[in-house]
Amino acid sequence: MPCLFFPSLRYVALFASLNAVVIGWALLPPHVAEAQSIHEGEEALAAENYEQAHQIFELLAEDGSAHAQYRMGYLHQTGSGVPKNDDAAYSWYYRVLEHDMDNPPENTPYDPVARAYNNLAVLYSTGGSIGRDCERAYEYYRASARRGLPEGQYGMATMLTGDACFSDAHDDMTVQFMAVQLYQEAAGAGLAEAQYKLGMHYCTGRGVEQSHATAAIWWREAATQGYRRAQIRLADWYMQGKGLPQDDVQAYVWLSRAAANTCCGTDVAEGVQDALLQLKSRMNEEQRARAEAMLHEALPGSDPAVRPADSGE
Repeated sequence: MPCLFFPSLRYVALFASLNAVVIGWALLPPHVAEAQSIHEGEEALAAENYEQAHQIFELLAEDGSAHAQYRMGYLHQTGSGVPKNDDAAYSWYYRVLEHDMDNPPENTPYDPVARAYNNLAVLYSTGGSIGRDCERAYEYYRASARRGLPEGQYGMATMLTGDACFSDAHDDMTVQFMAVQLYQEAAGAGLAEAQYKLGMHYCTGRGVEQSHATAAIWWREAATQGYRRAQIRLADWYMQGKGLPQDDVQAYVWLSRAAANTCCGTDVAEGVQDALLQLKSRMNEEQRARAEAMLHEALPGSDPAVRPADSGE
């Protein structure tokens, strides 16, 4: 009797689901089918079903979808559902750039060209198998920023103010002012990293008039999104009464949220825990009760349309 191969139920289910997807696409107009399949691929990605996302996006990418080609680059860059491979990511991102579209197509939720430029910049700025090239990284961040992507604006500003390749420009006030403008755009769009960096510029007065009050506003915007560094800064200022009224309860709340975002065993985690113990020892029972009650409340939403004015010290 011949030996028969029976695939696992997992792969049978995956194959069946993909067949259903492909048959469904065939019954729809091309632009509708692509939009629906992109949505299904994004849903699989959000559910961390990377294998199915890869199968869906690969079919679309080979058929010329810029969105799917970007996602294929992303999956290879992050090692999601496929082995991490910077060279493959690089190739897929460059296929996206070949589209060179002035505006994102209607059936994609974002501009894949802007994102491909940004992720290529990340590859070149971090090195890896394709090698580090800070000038090319900067050019790609700038191309992404020009297309309005907050991550591109943030990356461009960060290179100007912190990358070793631009060390000669770090003390140039014109460069600092340009970085602040880029951070302002990205922060206004709701990017937590940019909100934190913008707060640092207001804190130090680099490229902008110093304002501790405005620094605290931007850090709060980032902190409410769960950005740990901003949470620690807020807690520190509440402890000291610097830029904010001295408030041990608020300090304890923000430090506790930072602790929840910090990996155990790191120097940062130990520092946060030491500060929490110090705070708790000087808080009375009523303060500790209020802090615990606040920790159980949902964080308020951050409104990305708000542009806090410089209100001075």
